[in-house]
Amino acid sequence: MLTVRHVSFCTMGNKEKPVAGWYDDPGSDDLLCYWDGEKFTDQFKAKELASSPVKIRTVAILSLVFGAWAFVFAVTPAYPISFLFAIPGLILGIIALARKMMPFWASLSGLISSSVGWLISIIVAVVVAASALHSGVPLIKAPAPAAPNSQSAPEVAARATVVWSGDGDITTDKHALSGDYKVTFTANAVCDYFPSLEGAGSEDLASLATAGTVESYVYGLTGDYYMKMVTGASPNCPWTLTFTPN
Repeated sequence: MLTVRHVSFCTMGNKEKPVAGWYDDPGSDDLLCYWDGEKFTDQFKAKELASSPVKIRTVAILSLVFGAWAFVFAVTPAYPISFLFAIPGLILGIIALARKMMPFWASLSGLISSSVGWLISIIVAVVVAASALHSGVPLIKAPAPAAPNSQSAPEVAARATVVWSGDGDITTDKHALSGDYKVTFTANAVCDYFPSLEGAGSEDLASLATAGTVESYVYGLTGDYYMKMVTGASPNCPWTLTFTPN
């Protein structure tokens, strides 16, 4: 938008004839007027470059700052953080150099340090990964297996064969029995043998009246049991009862 005010100020006091170009508007610190070599025209524009040195310097300095931090983190155990500074440092450095922003040394240094930091981080990451694979240590540790539940059911003890033996009438010691069993009764003399299983329950077993062997089965036992043998008045009546898990 053109205004007479700007033109009038631009055309005042111009008896000399400088080369054509943009010159300060005497009536405004924010505008430039165009001199065509003979006179000021009615063309004017804002002084866009007035604040650009600050912006240009900021971009170049930021590139240098990001690049420096990228390099610092790249040579420490916290090398993955280097990527967070290297990427913006590279972008700002490229922009600053492409637009010839000043100071040039800051833009160039920021671009170089960001590139070096990024490269070092990649090399360190590759070396760490290769070392972990070579040593068999997983990069991501699998969660440790859960501790066994102390409230879980106890393991069932192995069932063993139980043997009772004696001579004549006798009551044996107790043994723990669980489940089903095959009972092998062996008599070694001519006697009247009447065995019975007592304790947690009561089971009458097969009897014998002479020397020999007889087999029977008992089912669903659980608990402590003892053997009670009755042979009557006959002396010398040895016997053996074997409970084999079925």
